[in-house]
Amino acid sequence: MSDARRRPNRKNSKHRLPPGSIPGQLTIDPSAPSSKVRLFEYNDTDRAESDIASVSGLRQRIKESHVAWIQVEGLGNEAVLRGLQEEFQLHRLAMEDVTHAHQRPKVEDYPAQLFAVMPIDLPDGGCQMEQLSMFLCGNVVISFQETSNASLEPIRERLRKHLGLIRGRGADYLFYNLIDTAIDSFFPTLDYVSNQLESLELEGFENPPKSHVSRIHAAKRDLLVIRRNAWPLRDMTNSLLRDHAGHFAPETLIHLRDCYDHTVQIVDILEMYREATSSLMDLYFTTMSTKTNEVMKVLTVIGAIFMPLNFIAAVYGMNFDTNASPWNMPELGWYFGYPFSIALMVGTAAGLLIYFRRSKWI
Repeated sequence: MSDARRRPNRKNSKHRLPPGSIPGQLTIDPSAPSSKVRLFEYNDTDRAESDIASVSGLRQRIKESHVAWIQVEGLGNEAVLRGLQEEFQLHRLAMEDVTHAHQRPKVEDYPAQLFAVMPIDLPDGGCQMEQLSMFLCGNVVISFQETSNASLEPIRERLRKHLGLIRGRGADYLFYNLIDTAIDSFFPTLDYVSNQLESLELEGFENPPKSHVSRIHAAKRDLLVIRRNAWPLRDMTNSLLRDHAGHFAPETLIHLRDCYDHTVQIVDILEMYREATSSLMDLYFTTMSTKTNEVMKVLTVIGAIFMPLNFIAAVYGMNFDTNASPWNMPELGWYFGYPFSIALMVGTAAGLLIYFRRSKWI
């Protein structure tokens, strides 16, 4: 997978209101996709699914005996967003958080509604996150996603096929399922990062390429993005259990505790992976240092072998006059002088190699 695809999605972090703006403004990002609205109504014996062309009067069309799940995919249609805000009296500060998709995971209690915002990882096998915003309003749950994707499809399939407990429980249980799905979406991302770290570790032991350091930094950036979302996500689930338990049935609170356990597990894994990335960088520099030392050792051995050979060649290269004294390089007048000097050099080199090997220097 290319680095461009696996980079965390940060485009929405640039869509912010200028300093001093009026709080609670519903400002639409021009690059946001158009809004699609889908309605699920269900109880233990009945289910209906439909696409909504107009949200006007939607509140009155929902049956009181059913749980309603209104799904909005895409945040580019101001009329749809304002229509839902007016129909269900959604708080304007919460709607501002919906449209400005760079929010820290949190849960807020507004009159007659509970609002939560959190990241969810897209099911593409990489590290692509978007914001999931949710309202719990009585028997109605409203979810907002930045794009149309299959991240919540498992919940829709459970509703269609009457799997699990979801059709027999209230809107609070659906709200929990959305939170649980968003939290569980972190685990495939962590598996993806884990595979990247294992690959980098194998490369580090063998023959790391020039791109090794940049790939370690890329994995580290991914972990920082995940960590920035996972830590407040743990606080958010803890706040649901501690401060907002009145919105949930006792059976649902038991499941929310499991969500909290998952966030703690995610944070622990992230800390372990952060240590691993630091170790990978140390491993890379250690490997490079070891390779450099190996090269220097070979060069040192070669230099040590040629030092006595240079000495011998320098001695026999001196221009002494053998006629002036019999002690002035008598080998220069010897018939076997040249073969003797070559044999002396070869013997010296061979003797040094044997010595180095017995000393386990090479």
